Amino acid sequence: MIKNEYRVTWELYREWLMENKTRGAKLFFLIFWSFLTIVSIVLYFLEDFFLPFLLLAALGVYRAFIRDYIAARKQYIQLAKLHGCESWRRTITVTDADIVIDEGASVVNCKKSDVVGIRKKGDKIWLIMNNRTVIRLYRSAFAEGSFEELSKEFSREFCEVKGKKPRQNGMPKTRCSR
Repeated sequence: MIKNEYRVTWELYREWLMENKTRGAKLFFLIFWSFLTIVSIVLYFLEDFFLPFLLLAALGVYRAFIRDYIAARKQYIQLAKLHGCESWRRTITVTDADIVIDEGASVVNCKKSDVVGIRKKGDKIWLIMNNRTVIRLYRSAFAEGSFEELSKEFSREFCEVKGKKPRQNGMPKTRCSR
């Protein structure tokens, strides 16, 4: 059994928001709205302070920077009310067949076979699920087991599905050695 425990705080939640904003389609829209804001401000000054350009710039700032922050803050407040406190403990337990995410007020079970990849960067570890969501873990937050054990476990899991032997370094990037 592998167990990862950490506290979910507003600062951590905000960090997750920024991670999500700078990936994929959200990054495209961040760039789009930022560009639209800059163009609108330039046109506002070039067109003798034409008000619709200023309104368009305000819309761009709102969509690029403020909207997601407000939505995340509201969501965090609702979660805090559900848990009855400002921060709460999240425990992710990897068993033989399941991944259990326990936050006290809610428990979510995922099948281990739904994990299609592992990505890591610094202290962060993402278990990538087949529905394109992720389960976040932290290297420094292992209460039982370690990242190396987790990596080996999923390398074995990927290889059982593919019918190949695990790679030597245990990282499932290409999933299995040939």
